[in-house]
Order: sequence, then C-alpha cells, then structure tokens
Amino acid sequence: MSQPYKGQDPIPNGTTGLIYGRVQSGKTNTTIATLALAHENNFRCFIILTSDNTWLGKQTANRFNNLVQGGPVFFDWEAWKKDPDSFAETKVAPYIKDTGVVLVSTKNGHHLDNLLKVLKTAKVRGVPTLIFDDEADNASLNTNESKQSKKGKDDVDDSKIFETIGKIRQEVANHIYIQITATPQSLLLQSLPHPCKPKFCAALPEPGDSYMGGELFFAEKSK
Repeated sequence: MSQPYKGQDPIPNGTTGLIYGRVQSGKTNTTIATLALAHENNFRCFIILTSDNTWLGKQTANRFNNLVQGGPVFFDWEAWKKDPDSFAETKVAPYIKDTGVVLVSTKNGHHLDNLLKVLKTAKVRGVPTLIFDDEADNASLNTNESKQSKKGKDDVDDSKIFETIGKIRQEVANHIYIQITATPQSLLLQSLPHPCKPKFCAALPEPGDSYMGGELFFAEKSK
C-alpha cells in the first residue's frame, strides 16, 4: 500500500489511476519521475507495458534505463522470452526486495504470458509494485465487451491482452495500476466497478511555447 502525504489516506492496493497529457507533452518523463519517487518510497517492482511495437518498446525501455540511474535494474521482454523461470530465479528474485526491478514488456500476448510466468516464479505477490500502462486505451481494454453484451460472457471470452493484464494484476496483488494516454475517453467511460476505470487522474500542465501539437496542423485557418 502506498504511503500517504500528511492528512491523506493511503491509496488502496489495486487502485487504477491515470496520467493524462497531450501528445509529446512530457508523459514519459513524468512517468520516469513517478517511478523514481516510488522507488524512494519503497516500491520495488515496476512493470511497464508498451504498445505492441518492438521499436517503440525498445525506445521506451532505453529512455527509462538511461534516466533512472543508481536505482532498480532494468530488463525488457527479450531477457526472459527463452526461459522465464530461470530468468525469474537468477535476475529477479535476488534483487526484487532490495535493489528493485523494472520489467518492460510490449502488449503482445506471448510476451505478457512470459511476464506472468516471471512474476509467479519470482514470488512478487507481497512486493510493493507499480504498473505503468502506456497508451492504456490501446489493446488493454476488453475489446470483446460488445460481443459479450449480445451473446453473454459464458459464450465469449475476454480479449487476450485485457485478460492477461488482469492476471498480472492479480499476481502482484500489492500494486497500483497507472494508465498513461493522451486520449483517455474510452477509459473514463468505463463502468464504475470496471478495473480499467481510473479512480484518480493526474493531468499534466500545458506544454511550453515551443510545443507543436495537433492544433498547429489541423486547426481551422492553420497555416
């Protein structure tokens, strides 16, 4: 459970939160700063989920690794894909309660299945964990809800990525799940008890004067 500021209650385990900011306005840097602060406050397991794009996933992993120095050790999905159990025993278990570990995975079904194996073998259930879901409105939601509403949940399974992320959240029971996106509409419109419905939102400040966003290119009368 997270440590509260003075006068505030702690955030309950399993809470879903949201970091919202415009495109290219500093969401990744904010996430990196959040990870660093959480590490200082005794979080030791960090899971970063990126879009199912290998190049973007590697870029994200490198940015975190380069900017968070002297803290947790970093690994991406390539490190555990051949032997998740051995990786968990030799690379995660020895560091998870002391130095801390960052595990970066694309939202690919096979990679997430292997990540779940790593977490089970490393026995991280009681370790304070922060899960960052980058572009959380992309693939992480249950894309079969419309079919389930027509045919029933017994006849239509949850979508693969949504289901596996749910299993990961159950495996690391002592966690907070932070969604990150510039387009949060589908997340905010989930039903109140839905696991993807954020309970709190941190909105980033307006970008600086040199910011070049959608208005520059698509607004009416734009040059």
